[in-house]
Amino acid sequence: MIDNFALHRIAQSAGLEISEDISFPARAAKFSSIPSGLHSDVEKHIQTLYPLGLYAHQAKAIESGLTGRNVCIATSTASGKTLAFTSIAVSHLLVSKGRAILVLYPAKALLRDQERKWKEATNRTGLRLVIIDGGVEVSQRTALLAQSQIVLMTPDVLHAWLMSKLGQTEIRKFLASLYMVILDEAHIYDGIFGTNMAYLLRRLQAASGVTNFLASSATIGDPVGFLHKLTGMEFDLIAGNDDGAAAPEKTVMLCRVPIKKTPKFLSGLMLEFASNEHGRFLLFADSRKRVEELAAEMSRLLLKSDEQPNDNTIDEDIDLGDSLVKIDEQRVLPYRAGYEEEDRDRIQKALTSGTLLGVITTSALELGIDIGDIELVVMLGEPPSVKSFWQRAGRAGRQNVGKVVLLDLDGRITSMGLQRYLDRMPEPNWLYLDNEYLQYANALCAAEEQQQTPQMLYSRKPFATVPATFSELLDNELVPTRSIPHDLYPLKQQAIGSPHRAFPLRSGIEKSYKVICRHLPNQGLGTLSYSQVLREAFPGAIYRYLASPYRVFQLNHARGEINTTRTKGIGRTTPVVQTAVFPQFTDQMYYVRMSAEAFITECRVQVSERVIGFIEQYGQNKNEVSYGPGNTYSQKPLNRYIDTTGVCFYFPEENLQREQLGKYICLAFCKVCSV
Repeated sequence: MIDNFALHRIAQSAGLEISEDISFPARAAKFSSIPSGLHSDVEKHIQTLYPLGLYAHQAKAIESGLTGRNVCIATSTASGKTLAFTSIAVSHLLVSKGRAILVLYPAKALLRDQERKWKEATNRTGLRLVIIDGGVEVSQRTALLAQSQIVLMTPDVLHAWLMSKLGQTEIRKFLASLYMVILDEAHIYDGIFGTNMAYLLRRLQAASGVTNFLASSATIGDPVGFLHKLTGMEFDLIAGNDDGAAAPEKTVMLCRVPIKKTPKFLSGLMLEFASNEHGRFLLFADSRKRVEELAAEMSRLLLKSDEQPNDNTIDEDIDLGDSLVKIDEQRVLPYRAGYEEEDRDRIQKALTSGTLLGVITTSALELGIDIGDIELVVMLGEPPSVKSFWQRAGRAGRQNVGKVVLLDLDGRITSMGLQRYLDRMPEPNWLYLDNEYLQYANALCAAEEQQQTPQMLYSRKPFATVPATFSELLDNELVPTRSIPHDLYPLKQQAIGSPHRAFPLRSGIEKSYKVICRHLPNQGLGTLSYSQVLREAFPGAIYRYLASPYRVFQLNHARGEINTTRTKGIGRTTPVVQTAVFPQFTDQMYYVRMSAEAFITECRVQVSERVIGFIEQYGQNKNEVSYGPGNTYSQKPLNRYIDTTGVCFYFPEENLQREQLGKYICLAFCKVCSV
């Protein structure tokens, strides 16, 4: 186990200092008896696995859920929330035959991870459990749905597939039997994704027999208020004061690290874990590219330390070979969204089994994926929000003493003080229920759903908890009585084929690209959205997958493919981007304040992004490559256009520095909206 002394020594060897540390004492478990009312099979299952009884919050949640109340469990990570869900759900299904339960997970990896717990809970009960996510063939889904009482699904499949097929008899039967929806990691439903989810859950209630919700959430501001906005329902809250789970001691340490000294600190950390008997670590970084590059650098360092134990410098010429990285043979691996499913599963299994020293990850591992006990969590820079910090910190010390090292890259936390930083209240989740574009996209979906559903099986009551303009838009779609506003009309045209396909739940209505390598014809290298292509896999880019470098030599838009070839070395590429913003100063400005010399307004804006080339860097050497006639990689720039809203302002330069004002407005927006 790594101790405070070792971490201080690593920092000192890099010319740094751990300036503050705050410890949270261990917490003993608080047990309660199993609530009466559970089905006898479920009660026996719990008694066998947990002879001491349930944690206090589990018992309280189960007791509330068995009475038919909606329950939100917002206790600490690894506190056994899933056991409460499975116990309530299975007991209800065994008591009331002919019912069904839908369990929604915001990420496919989380869904697959939780499958094991649901299988354990339903073992020998006669209940049928099925997973329906994007990896299940469409032709098989209806039959699976018809045979099952518990369905694990992603919201994306619920929206794009199930809700678009309400005319099918089997799906109508399932929805008629559906009475409970379980929302795991509900705090993920934020912003545009969360707003679409709020409308989707009401559309689901309108077309089904759903009367109950169970939800789990990380610590967020006003979880009950948030869940009311998300579902339209009132919830009983099981929160921190009810938490009966045991928790080992945990220490949070703060280290001010100038960016240039980051490699030396991380190198010392890797070598410490490689040469001593420690547990495992997670290193969080907020960039997919940075995660891949760090994993490559640390793998090279560990490879060289094995060959030359006394030389800790990084050799830029080490080549990891021409084949895909063998996960089972690595000691440090990256983890992020966009990996092939089999690679993601193998990384999780390697981390759980203990064959890895650690994983360098994006926020993808903030979710409650079971990865066993983590001894150390390192955060490379300040996380984007309070809830994100505590989700990451919660990964350390689930079973044994845990350490969290926060690397302060810009000095903001150091100047604030660690105690004040930890005392901050978590931000609320943001739902934009009054956004007319999101309303109309969902109204188009709801209109199609209502037309496919017999009138006696459809209820408009769930829409009473969203702004009235949604019902007005829906009514006008069903029986047109007025023209469609001109700024919404493009959405109407876009939805002609299928509104459920035209308007995905998540923010990006973007084309996806599959990365392939001509040296590995049978191995995919992940998927990227177009905006990610512009940052990571533009023509000429060095794209990394599982830390291995690949050179992008062709972007095939028609086939949605990124063609790559293996490359060597530790080169980095950065896109050269031209950005232009065009305000639309029309009569439809949302907010205007002006004087004779200055103004500030919120209005529609069009944003143009153009990747016109890239900068390639090897060590200290940089070379800029411009796209154009004769260029090996691309004859023309890559373009992206965004139609959105923005704040535009003008002040005389002598009165106020416009760039400074822009910076402060941006910082205020990021603070308020957890960006």
